[in-house]
Amino acid sequence: MCGNCHGEPWRHSKFQQWENSLHSESVFEGRVVADSLRNSYSDCNRCHDGQSYVDYTKSRKGPLNLTKADQKMLVCQTCHDPHGNNNQYQLRTTPPGQEILANGTNYSFTGTGKTCLNCHKARRDNSVYITARGSFSSTWGPHESTQGDVLLGSNAATFGFPYITGSHKNIDNACVTCHMAETTDTGTVTRDKVGGHSMNLHDADSDYDHTAGCQSCHAGVTSFEDFLAPQDFDGNGTAESWEKEVSGCLTNLRIALPPAGVDSVAWQLIARDSNNVNLRKAYWNYLMIGNDGSKGMHNPFYTIQVLLTSKNYTVGIKQISNEVPEVFEMSQNYPNPFNPTTKIDLRIPNTAPVSVKIYDIMGREVKTLVNNQVMLAGKYTVDWNSLDNNGANVSTGAYFYRIVSGNSVITKKMMLIK
Repeated sequence: MCGNCHGEPWRHSKFQQWENSLHSESVFEGRVVADSLRNSYSDCNRCHDGQSYVDYTKSRKGPLNLTKADQKMLVCQTCHDPHGNNNQYQLRTTPPGQEILANGTNYSFTGTGKTCLNCHKARRDNSVYITARGSFSSTWGPHESTQGDVLLGSNAATFGFPYITGSHKNIDNACVTCHMAETTDTGTVTRDKVGGHSMNLHDADSDYDHTAGCQSCHAGVTSFEDFLAPQDFDGNGTAESWEKEVSGCLTNLRIALPPAGVDSVAWQLIARDSNNVNLRKAYWNYLMIGNDGSKGMHNPFYTIQVLLTSKNYTVGIKQISNEVPEVFEMSQNYPNPFNPTTKIDLRIPNTAPVSVKIYDIMGREVKTLVNNQVMLAGKYTVDWNSLDNNGANVSTGAYFYRIVSGNSVITKKMMLIK
């Protein structure tokens, strides 16, 4: 019925835009939902079925057993209430107290973007979920649409220190301002494919980035490639666009996760190491940032911090303070002499690639502790368990350890006594 009037180009093409959106191709996730769980984060139907979402906004409970034949697409009436009176294009309102992420972060200040965030968020609180003992499967982790969590800079697993978040969350109407920015309605190959009710910001056929919503703050940008990162975060030697830097950091974390060294993740290996909470945190963060899909554009600095910190802990680098040191420094290992494990503290004043290696008395490399890893400014500690790069125990004797970052090099001596 809406399409009869709102689907009459050239003036009115909201229906055509919707047809080009993912909302018109919603994925069926119908489940038998226990009565006590309906309208909760455990109810897939709440966001995957148009009628169930309407029921949620009205605090009604939808059907117990939704079949694919019952599914209602995410159409106009899913978000817009024809009988509403809230003066926001008749958008449906969320039940009181429900405008929160799974970890309790409130997003009631996001204007019309609240409607988007009601579904585009993780369904689990990382601080509870990661440490819970239970089934660990291929579907473990946050929900696949984590845009709200990343935009608000919330619900990523931390390792003792908070992440600094950006300001995109304070954009009026949040998601709506950027994703629904209008385009010219005639004479363009991207007509109805980006902006508006298509919600899309990229047209693959024409390789067009829709940056109209960015112009008020970032005048002159015509592509997401124009948003340049301030430095090389992924360690490939070149400072690139935020999208490329984030993609590179995602790849680096994926390679660091089990099975380490290959560009893939085996969740079975992570499940097997059930007591390694830091590994689960890193895997959660990998899924959360990857499922966001914006390649950092929703919250670039937050995204980079989450990815770099997660990789550090995956490879055994632990942050001991977020205080920014004044000078580049490496401590004397402690204890020294040692058997079989010793610690080395690092002070990194600027975000940069760092390498820490162990050498024997003949100058031969014995062990790489940190391999050109980009590290945020801060204080860190790394351990050496007296194993070489092949996993074999090294012999008693003197060893040298060296840290290299850019033109800065520090070398010190340690003693292993068995």
